[in-house]
Amino acid sequence: GRIVPLPEAVGANTELGWDRIWSDAGRVDGELYGAPLMASLKSFIWYSPVAFERAGYEVPTTWDELVELTDRVAADHPDGSVAPWCLGAADGATTGWPVSDWLEDGLLAIHGTGAYDQWASHDVPVDAPVAVSTLDSLDSLLLASVKIVTLGSTMANTMILSRSLSLEAYGTYAQGVLLVALGADATVLGLVDAVNYFFNRDRRQDVAREYVNSIFVIQTAVGLVTAVLLVALRGAIGGYFSNPMLPALVVLLALRPMLTNMTSMFQVLIMSIGRAKAIAIRNIVFSALKFTAVLITALLTSSIAVLFAMLLALDALSVLWFWDCFRRWKYMIRLIRPRWDRIREILAFSLPMAVYVLTASLMRQVGELVIGMHESTQRY
Repeated sequence: GRIVPLPEAVGANTELGWDRIWSDAGRVDGELYGAPLMASLKSFIWYSPVAFERAGYEVPTTWDELVELTDRVAADHPDGSVAPWCLGAADGATTGWPVSDWLEDGLLAIHGTGAYDQWASHDVPVDAPVAVSTLDSLDSLLLASVKIVTLGSTMANTMILSRSLSLEAYGTYAQGVLLVALGADATVLGLVDAVNYFFNRDRRQDVAREYVNSIFVIQTAVGLVTAVLLVALRGAIGGYFSNPMLPALVVLLALRPMLTNMTSMFQVLIMSIGRAKAIAIRNIVFSALKFTAVLITALLTSSIAVLFAMLLALDALSVLWFWDCFRRWKYMIRLIRPRWDRIREILAFSLPMAVYVLTASLMRQVGELVIGMHESTQRY
């Protein structure tokens, strides 16, 4: 067929809303054959060359360099006066669509063209582990200024405890931390991703609320059962680590996996309603409180039991604080009897992610587990 010139009305309308250069681009020999639909620049990262030169930053050329620069900017401004990133994602009922561009770019940069083509062609689900892990990487990148406080505090806590406690006491502390981390990863069941998905999927608040309540019921039930099992198996746990001090302390650790997971779930909800500052404030306050607990242990008590009791109390306070914030800003989350069809739908979504999280956790912690079995607590 032939290409037919557009009506002059189209050309007139183009010139009303666009610079002349746009209509000229669609003309051949004075005839208009093409009109612009939209103008958009995506996958660009804008920065200030002047600010970079003043601070001594170099423009990154790889994903790893971008992550390194982000962490450096956050570390250079611990007071939050300069944020590494500024990202607009709010757009009324369509909030979040800009993040889809980030997800595509992240898939390409982190996992390569093969993973991206599979995802874009729907050969794998839209919420495939590779996509979820990419969003987790983006989360770490964009919230670097929030997380740098927690990371710095954790490193300081470890340094203080390792130098002030006996080898046996510090080894016991490290074993307790490992137990909580493994317990949290084993029982989160992909529910952090589920609460994000189901809360944002349906704009009807009553429906979203029903799903969120159900997810917290699942996590509570699983968390309490896990706590009972940990207490019941505390002797075997102490035997595995060859540490007679550990069984008595398991009681103070048993609920912390559940509280850790609930904190992560609440953080997702708080982020979803545009209250990221609340997370930053919480991280700063609770990092300072945990640092205080460590100092009390290092300078006054030297008791791991007292430290674990304080950390348990702080985890519980963190969950209660987030719960109250969400109650005031959105609605109250209640642990009410859920519908079984909702439970099945949630678990069908979350359990595949649970396998990925648990496998990744075991891969990270396998060294510590092997050491715990074969080495004494003093050498842990």
